[in-house]
Amino acid sequence: MAISESGFFTGSITGVSKDIYIPIGTAASYSSISAIPAGAIVLEVWLNVTAVYDNAATIRVVVDGIADQEIMAITENEPSVTALYIAHEYIPITVAETGPVRVDITGVPTVGAANLIVRYVDAFLT
Repeated sequence: MAISESGFFTGSITGVSKDIYIPIGTAASYSSISAIPAGAIVLEVWLNVTAVYDNAATIRVVVDGIADQEIMAITENEPSVTALYIAHEYIPITVAETGPVRVDITGVPTVGAANLIVRYVDAFLT
């Protein structure tokens, strides 16, 4: 570990959780810029529905790799109800599953808004 003269950490850290944040509207799909790497473990998915969705919309969250890894199923949230939905997970991400987080919305809603946070670690301290 390296500490600068001013007292700030200057090296890389393993075992620290990282978050991906995605604001969500009514489009059919949203993707993060950042990717979850192979070997990472998804720990939590938070979906905060701040404005209800219409048209029986569903929201599904995956890690968008060659083989998608679902990290929040449509049964783990209810977009027609404003609430915070939390999925506590332990999902290892394989090489085939590595990629950005993708949010899929079905039902073609005309109104609705939410925020998504995915928490993961890319390496545990041993």
